[in-house]
Order: sequence, then C-alpha cells, then structure tokens
Amino acid sequence: MSSLSYGSSWLDSCLAETSLPHPSWLRLRELVVTKLALYVEPYLDRPELRQMIFDLLGNDFVKRFMKKWPDEPQRLEPPFMEPSRRRETETLARRTLNRLLTRISTEIPEARDDFKAFARDMVSDKVDQELVKVQEKEGKTYSETLGFALGHLLDQHPRHLNRVCSQLKGRLLPESLRSKVWMLTIDVMVGKLEKHKKDYNERCREFADLISSHQCLISGLIRKSVEKALIGSTEAERDTCCQVLDILYRYNKSYEPAYAYIVFPVVQALADSCDLLTVAWMFSEIILYCFFSSATIDAIASNVIEKIKKCDSELFDHLTDHYKSASAAFAERTSIQVYSGPIKKWITQGFVDVLSGSSLVFAWDQLFLNSWNPVCMEQLCLAIVILLKSDLMKAKSSEELYGAFFISKIDLRTLRAAWMQRQEKLMIQIN
Repeated sequence: MSSLSYGSSWLDSCLAETSLPHPSWLRLRELVVTKLALYVEPYLDRPELRQMIFDLLGNDFVKRFMKKWPDEPQRLEPPFMEPSRRRETETLARRTLNRLLTRISTEIPEARDDFKAFARDMVSDKVDQELVKVQEKEGKTYSETLGFALGHLLDQHPRHLNRVCSQLKGRLLPESLRSKVWMLTIDVMVGKLEKHKKDYNERCREFADLISSHQCLISGLIRKSVEKALIGSTEAERDTCCQVLDILYRYNKSYEPAYAYIVFPVVQALADSCDLLTVAWMFSEIILYCFFSSATIDAIASNVIEKIKKCDSELFDHLTDHYKSASAAFAERTSIQVYSGPIKKWITQGFVDVLSGSSLVFAWDQLFLNSWNPVCMEQLCLAIVILLKSDLMKAKSSEELYGAFFISKIDLRTLRAAWMQRQEKLMIQIN
C-alpha cells in the first residue's frame, strides 16, 4: 500500500481503493509483471544494476520471476557500493524500469483502459459522495470541490500541471484552484518547478522581509493612476490595487502607468482566495516572468489584423475605408499599424477596457492554462474582435471606430463560446 497522502480523506480513499484486488487491477498487474519479467532480463547481466532492479521491484517479484538469478543485497551496501554510486545506480535502474513500463503500457491498451475506466468510475462515485457532504456542511459547489481535489493532486504531483491544464482549457478556473495553477505555471516558465516543495507561503514571507524596511514614495501617483484607469471599479477594488502596487514599489522600485490596469485582473482573480501579500507577490512574478514585451505585443497585434484581413474581408475593408479618410497624420502608416493600435492597448492593459468580471478573469485563466503562449493571446484578441464586429461596422468615422473597440463589455458565456470556436479553427489549421 502506498504511503502517499493527498491531505484529503476522499482522495486518500480513492488511492487506497485502486490497490484493492479488483478484477481489472488484477488482470492489469498480471500482464504488466509477466511482460516486465521478460523485458528486464537483458539488463540483469550487470550485477550492480541487477541488484538495484531487484531492490526496486521487491521480494515477491524476485521470488516469482527471478529464481535463476543470484540475489545479492550486500552489493548495494558499503564496502561494495558507496552512497554516491548507489544513487547513480538507482537513477539508472528507475529510468530503465520506467522505460520498460511505458513500452508495456502501449502493448496492453485493453487492460489499461479497463483499469482506467474502473478508476474513473470509482473517483466519480467518491466525488459525488464528497460533494453531498461538503454541500451539507460547508456549502461548496461542485466546481470548488473538484478545484480543491485538483489542488491536492498538484501538491503531490506538480509535474502533472500540463495534464491538468490541458483538461481545463476553455474553462473558468475554480477559485479554489486558480492560485495554484497560476503559481505553478510561473514556476514552470522560470524553471523553478523542481523547487516547488518549498512552500509558496515561505516564499511570500521572504518577499515580505524584503519590503518591510522600505516605504513607498509614490503612493499619491499610484492612487491617481488607479482612479483614472479603473473608473468602473469599486472603491474597495481600487484600494486593493493601490496596496498591491505600493507593495511592488517597495519591493523593487518598479512602477509603470500600465500597472494600474493590469493589476486589476490579478486582484479580481486572486483577492478572495489569497492574502494581500500573496497577491502582490504573484503580481510581481507575472510582471517579471509572464507579461509580454513591447515587441511581442506589436507582433501579436499585427498578426491579429493580418488574420482579420484573410478571414473577414468585410471587416478589414471597413477598417481600411475609415483609415483612408483619417487625418493626414496617419498618411505614412499602414492600415495594419493604425488598426493594431486598439489591439495593442487591449494587451498592454490586460483587457481591462474591453472585458470585466468573470470574462476578464476567464481570459487571464486561458493565458495561464496556455503558459502565456503568444498564440493564446492572439486567439483571445481575435475572439473579441469577432464579438465586436457589429459595433465596429456601425462606426462612421475613425474616431467612432476606435471607440467601438472599447465601448462594449463582453460577458463570460459569449466570450467562452467565441474562444472555443477560435480553438476549433486553430486545431483544423494545425491538422
């Protein structure tokens, strides 16, 4: 029985139940161990590697399948093997066994899929039971219950982040899971996943130590910028944004006017599930490691307009017609340069001027679920442009046209539908 614990009673119960003698598990295990005994033999001629493989596979396996080979456990201990040599040998043995098991998995798809189906049904039953319990006791939703479960799983297996993200793309992340996914994505982007076991609360405390002895000298400037940028927000939201930017400035003397915008979706997404210091720390990491450079933003915006030119000639011609009638100040600029301006503003300001509430958080969730891939940002912008087409087509001047890029606030359901449609078209293009 595995000693692994997920910190959740129902998840631990699922893990324990997969080890019980269910017919699908017994069949799968028998196929795996029989094939493994055959495939591992070529690696047993080297005594040290053989003994480490025996150690990893256990006495039951060795007694059943390896009777013709000498079992010499002393080979793994001093003076026969030094600790450093043992670690190297164990690494090699684990890689060998993992490679063989991967090969075996591809050769027994039916038994593998039967066990997956059993595990999936069992987990589904367990989560239904857990849902009833937490709804009665704590009032949690189905989404939040699953969010907590996935969070526990990621705590134990952070390297499965990509698999989790692939299943959640196109969804609004549960509040109980969002900070975990965002944090792990940042860690992957900066190559820190190996250090994930260092709890992020400890890292936040280190962050707090660095800012504790500094004062913010631009609090007034931050307040004015936030109030100008976030006119439609509540006073409490603006206060939190100011506090986050204040902490960031004390941390590394970092401030730009665009921060007054892009701090808002971070606050909206995380403030209810994280303390203020954690939100500030996450924002500093996003600015440092995730957010796009000016050159990348320019390229994304130009690509969006180029794609509009190819897939919607009516809209592109409308944009071009109003460009031609614009003032002479634009005479030496291409239509793509002119009309990529609103797109660049969307990106630079984190969609604050065109999305709000859950639709704004949804867009940011997709960026994290796709590791801030520029293609994801491009697809989000295209989805929004498509949704704004009717307003853009009504514009009768370049000024009205520019304003139409920012006049509407798009709701979550509409944005998600347009986003999923863009993903389907993207997959068709790839295939």
